[in-house]
Amino acid sequence: MLKGIGPVFANRICKFRNILGGFYKLEQLLEVYGMDSSRYEEIFPFLSLDTRLLPQITLNNTTVQELKKHPYLSYHLA
Repeated sequence: MLKGIGPVFANRICKFRNILGGFYKLEQLLEVYGMDSSRYEEIFPFLSLDTRLLPQITLNNTTVQELKKHPYLSYHLA
């Protein structure tokens, strides 16, 4: 429970995290719809992440359809 983060906003953060497969840096929260720098700065001291828990994408065994779902990859790049 963070000040400034209600159930709707928490849902947006969770959806974005699930699409990404997890956050690898805290600044990615700024990409969540509605997150501005002032809200981010307010909650930043209470945030932490462990990048060891991030799933890895095995490129040799991943389809184009799976890769193009990632928000950082275009269809052309996939």
